Parts: sequence; structure tokens; C-alpha cells
Amino acid sequence: MKKAIYISVILLFMISVMAFAKSKGKSNVFAKLYSDKSEISAGDEIILAVEFKINKHWHIYWENPGDAGMATILEFTLPEGFEAGKVLYPYPEKFKTEGLTSYGYKNKTVLFTKIKVPNNLKINSDYKIKVKALWLECKDVCIPGETELEMKFKAIAKSKTPKNNSFTNDFRKIPKSVSGLVSKIQILGQSAKIELKFPDYFEHSSLNFLIYPLNQAIFVHSQKPKITKDKSKFFIELDFDPFKVELPEKFEFVLVLDDKNAKIIDSKSIYFNVNSRN
Repeated sequence: MKKAIYISVILLFMISVMAFAKSKGKSNVFAKLYSDKSEISAGDEIILAVEFKINKHWHIYWENPGDAGMATILEFTLPEGFEAGKVLYPYPEKFKTEGLTSYGYKNKTVLFTKIKVPNNLKINSDYKIKVKALWLECKDVCIPGETELEMKFKAIAKSKTPKNNSFTNDFRKIPKSVSGLVSKIQILGQSAKIELKFPDYFEHSSLNFLIYPLNQAIFVHSQKPKITKDKSKFFIELDFDPFKVELPEKFEFVLVLDDKNAKIIDSKSIYFNVNSRN
């Protein structure tokens, strides 16, 4: 009960601060839209990137903001027949404020989305894609921010394959699925125990990682996960939030790897999921 009251007070304070801060019209976050190509052809896939530059000491939030905050969101307005995939978030950092733990980004981050181009393009026509970005920027106060961005793409008979994407390094921060990773989960009353068996091509002797839950309002974020190892298997125990409503059908996680294993898979982070009834 104390935790619920405490969080409610914090949220009410944040709302009052946001209403005051928004009236000033000053943002500490600046967003820019760019893409891996400016010309498109029928059936293409475009990679859109929204870059957020964040002023010093400020931060915005991951798709699971943690104990407090608001997920950074991208909303798309597309030409007829175009389809947007899910927003791809880089792995986050952890922030602790007044006993609350949240996940997000500082300095700079880039969110990505893949756009599927239809087959019935009109050659030499322009196609406009609009993106509305919404976020919550926090320091000592929290301010809701939003902006609308757009790009035009020229339809041609055959588009060129991008050679050197300017955002290659940023895209490497997107968690990737890896083959051979075996995961199980066991529900233990007020906690969950995850079993992970990494593929043989990993460097097991130096294997180290951080774990971030993607499911919102399920786990206690302020407590450090209990991680143990038995031969080639890792066991991770996470406590459930006592105020959770119900367990999801699928648990989703991101692992941030040590540098040696990140080099092996050419990615700093891994995405994996496990069914609650496995």
C-alpha cells in the first residue's frame, strides 16, 4: 500500500510539473528523421530512423519505462499501400531516482522502423511519409515532448542498394535474436526463474550480461536479479511486482552482453522470449 501511495504522489507531482513546464515551450530533446534511401521502387523495404539528441543531464524512456515515465512512441502516417513494421528500440540504460528504477536513454539514441513499399508505385511520383514522435524528457522535472517529421521519396524503376548506412553503428544497438539460445521459465509464487542455455559458439568462460524485462508492470525493477550458473546454464531469478494484475502469456527480455560475446554475434544485445506455460 505504501508503494502504491508513493508512486501515486510521484505521478501527481510529475503531472503538475509537466503542465507547468510545457507552457514554457522549451525542449531538451531534438528529433531528426532520416532513411537508408531517398529513392524507392516497387516492393522495396525502407529503414527509417528517428534520432533523438538529448541535452546533458536529461533522459527519455525505453519501450518499458520501468517504475515511472512514459515509453517513447513513433506514430506513422503512410501513403496508401505502405506498411510499417514494429518500432525497434536500442537496449536501454538504467536510471534510479527517489527509490524508483526506470529504463531509457541519455545523450543520443536512434529508433528504427522498417517500411514495406507496395508493388503499385507510380514512377517519378513523390511519396511522403510522416512520423509523429512523442516522449517524456526528465531531469529534476519531467516534460512531455512531441514533434512531427516527414520525408519524401521519389519512385523510380529500380532503386539502389544502400552501401554504407550512416546509422550502421546505431542499428547494432538493436537487440537481435540468436539461433541456438534455449530459454525456459518457472513460476515460483512471487518470482520467476529463467533458465538460459547459450549456444556453443559463445565464449562461455567470459560470458556476462545484464537483463532488462520488456513486459511492463510485471517485475520489481529496483531489485538486482539473482544470477547463478551451473556448467553451461544460467539461472536468473526476478521478483514479481506485488501490484501486477496478471502474468503475460509471453515473457520478453533483452540481454546486454559483454564485449567479447557481442563481437561474436555482431550485436551488443539479444532479444528472447519464453511462454509462461512452457
